[in-house]
Amino acid sequence: MSNPAIPTSATLDASTGQVRTADILERLARLRTVLPAMGQELASARREAAKLRVENGRLRDRLCGLEAKLAPGADGVSARRTAGSRRPKTSPRGYATDSSTNGS
Repeated sequence: MSNPAIPTSATLDASTGQVRTADILERLARLRTVLPAMGQELASARREAAKLRVENGRLRDRLCGLEAKLAPGADGVSARRTAGSRRPKTSPRGYATDSSTNGS
C-alpha cells in the first residue's frame, strides 16, 4: 500500500533522462520533517529498553533470593544458587555475554 503523498517514482527530465531537481528537493524536504521524529522515537525506545534491563536484573535477583529461601538445603541452610538459576553475566548495555545464555 503506497502513500499518495509520497511519489514512488520521480519525474525524469525528458531531455537528460535524469531525476528533476524539484523532485529531489521535495523528497529532501519530506525527509527533513520525518527524520527528527524518527530520531526522537529511537532515543525514547533506547531509554525505555535500558530501564527495562535494569528492572529485569532487579527482578531476577529478587527471584533468586526468594527461591533460595523457599528451597532449603539438606542441612536446613538455604540452598546456594545453582548454575540454572544464577544471573547471566551481562555487558554494560545489559546484553547476555555468558555462553550458557546464548544457546551455544
